[in-house]
Amino acid sequence: IFGMTELSERFSAGLVRPWYSVQLCSEQAELRLLGGATVRTFSGLADLATADTVVIPSVRDVSQPCSPELVHAIRAADERGARLV
Repeated sequence: IFGMTELSERFSAGLVRPWYSVQLCSEQAELRLLGGATVRTFSGLADLATADTVVIPSVRDVSQPCSPELVHAIRAADERGARLV
């Protein structure tokens, strides 16, 4: 997350149109990271419907189930051919 801005600037420098548009999507507007930092998101799960690539991070507790809405959004992205990372 912390290198995303630098990478975005580096790979889009001099391009007429940037290669990528990056959105951080989440079920919650604010996410607390393991190191204590808070990340604010402005895109929800509905935005996954137009993503070409979906990067799925790890979860805090693998014994807790993911929400049905999250599972549905990821499966729908997969079914329409989005890359899942």
